[in-house]
Parts: sequence; structure tokens; C-alpha cells
Amino acid sequence: MRFLLQLLLALLFAAPLFAAETNRSSAGAGGLAQSSAAGMVTKLFVGIPGFSAQAEMSVLDKTGREQMRTPMQYAWRAGAVRMDVDLAQIQSPNQKPEMIAGLRRMGMDRQSSIMLPSVGRLVMAYPTLQGFAELPLPRQDAAVLAEEFKIERTDIGREKFGERDCVKQRVTFTGGFNRKVQATVWAAPDLEKFPVQIEIEEGAQRVVFRFREVKLVVPDATFFEPPAGYTRFPTMSALVQAAQRRLTLEKK
Repeated sequence: MRFLLQLLLALLFAAPLFAAETNRSSAGAGGLAQSSAAGMVTKLFVGIPGFSAQAEMSVLDKTGREQMRTPMQYAWRAGAVRMDVDLAQIQSPNQKPEMIAGLRRMGMDRQSSIMLPSVGRLVMAYPTLQGFAELPLPRQDAAVLAEEFKIERTDIGREKFGERDCVKQRVTFTGGFNRKVQATVWAAPDLEKFPVQIEIEEGAQRVVFRFREVKLVVPDATFFEPPAGYTRFPTMSALVQAAQRRLTLEKK
């Protein structure tokens, strides 16, 4: 039970939180250090009213070897973020088929994470269970989202992302106490300079975000609310217990 709950919580932001957890004490100069790349990347969307896209988040080690890849549906509206993930599609050496099979039987293999910085909340919704729980935003994410960063961009060349010609930029975020975070961004001129690929340094690792099929249309506000008709659970533990009861009933 405890392991399963930790797994679910670790996958709230998939690759970025995985990187933060496995690299908690190794934040080097320019790394994120106890913060989340998932929160950091939203700083690049300031000024964009809204969009939706097919996205991937990957974690690379210092040699460039991919440790985890998470495909998802990604949506943004004025600071609110929604990520829809099928956990069975996550690629990782540590991914065990029996683990995913267990989550599928419990109805927890598909999840929607809705990050609401304006109220400091995170909504976790599960379509199969028709249920959701609200949690406080993880501390490291809340801190990043609340901080005002100075953003400096330097063009370093042109490079293709897929079939799209992009301007490659080095981006430096400077926060409190002169804390710096470095990123490389591929900005697409034909998409109003939207950052179709972002690499952020996180300690000894890199977190990479890729966006395809980008639609620069503001999603409806209801898309960032708990789905209508879903049961609200007071905690994630209560939601997991309901999923376990569902599995027990199916076995009878």
C-alpha cells in the first residue's frame, strides 16, 4: 500500500519528479536543487494565453542516456496546467509489467494531473475510477511557481525539431539569491516562437520536454476543473483504498 501510493505520487509530474527524487542531494551549479523542472518550464509559457499539445518528458543522465520517457497530453491556460498520462506508455528500465497490470486492474493506469498554482492545489483525477483527489502542490513546485525569475535569452543558432525550423536559444533564469537555472530552448518562428523543445539542467541530469501538434488555442476553463460527475476523495490514500476495494470486488 505504501509503495503503491509513493509510486502514484512520484508519477504526478512523471519524469521531473523522478529526477528530483533520484537526484535529491546532487544539485550542481545551475541545477534546480530541490525544485521541479515541471514547474520551471511553465515560466517559458508566460505571455501565452493558452495552448494544447502532444508532449513528452524525458530524463537523461549525465552521459545522455535516457532513463525515463513519459508521453502525455498537455494543456495550459493562464498558469494552470493539465497533463493526461497513460502510465502504461511510460518507458523506463525500472518499469515492471506487473506493476502496470496491477494499476490497470485498480483503474489507476490513466490519470489526469491538474496543477493550479493560483490556489496552490493539485487535482489528481482517474477516468476509469471516475474519482479525484485534491492535494497541496508539492513544495518544490510551489516554490518555483511563486518565484519571480529574470529570464535572459541568447540565440545560439538554428536547428530543426522534427520538420520544423527553429531558433536555438540558451536561456538563463535568475532567481532569488542570484540562483541560476540553465535551459536550452528550440523556439518555432511559425508558432509565434513557441518553445517546441526545452532542455533543463537538473543536477547531474537533464529533463527534456518536447511538444508536437501544438494548438495555440486557449482551452476552456472547465478543462482545468475536477471532471463533472467524478467522486471527490478527501486524500490520495482514500482514493487508493477505493481502488483496492474495486479490485477485491472484481476478484470475487
